Amino acid sequence: GGNRVYIDGRMLSQRGVPGNSPATTRYFLRAHEISFETKGGDLDIGIETSAYLHRDSGMDSPAVLGLAEPMEFWTAFHGARGVLFHTALVLLALYGLAVFLFRRSDKASLYFSLSCFLFVAPSCVLGFDNLLLMAFPQMSFPTMLAWTYLPTELSLSFFLAYGQTLFPRESPKLGYRILLGLLGALIAAQVYSFAFYGTLVASQVNKVQLLILVAVFSYLIVVLIRAVARRREGALVF
Repeated sequence: GGNRVYIDGRMLSQRGVPGNSPATTRYFLRAHEISFETKGGDLDIGIETSAYLHRDSGMDSPAVLGLAEPMEFWTAFHGARGVLFHTALVLLALYGLAVFLFRRSDKASLYFSLSCFLFVAPSCVLGFDNLLLMAFPQMSFPTMLAWTYLPTELSLSFFLAYGQTLFPRESPKLGYRILLGLLGALIAAQVYSFAFYGTLVASQVNKVQLLILVAVFSYLIVVLIRAVARRREGALVF
């Protein structure tokens, strides 16, 4: 949410605007990177936050403290790891698209490409720092949250279709249709929540996403095991 960081009573960093109500709170989900000097004694660190617009409150992970040089390495390492992940995601998407363009009957490559492309925006938000807000700092919190939730579910839908298209004989059609229907219902519920109730309700609806995610990957693992057992081409690589 909106938060401020104080060290020994001095405010050294602020993200968004912490308020005492939803109307006075403005979210800006970016990591804090603070440099300060200390003589080695006790350090009083205070974090002020307000979380009215999302079901999650508090901190996603504990604060990391260290000397300047190791912290520079830590920041660079995690930042580079995120860039490599996003680059690999885009390359995989382009590869799948290229395969489909040269072989139009290969729908599996198209679904894989769309799944990778759609996950780029959510991965930019969920990584080491919020690259989406770094690129578009004026983006509102509802817009950013919609760009996180909806593409994730669409990406998962296409990845499910990718597995089903790759091994159609090993994919139970009823299970596939149920999972696809659940994803479609979740997307519709979130669109409705964003339109009429706001980000808090949309974030509460999104709790179902994890259960569907587990169900989808469990389904795909079963499909893969059946494909490997029947020695389908490409099953081991998948």
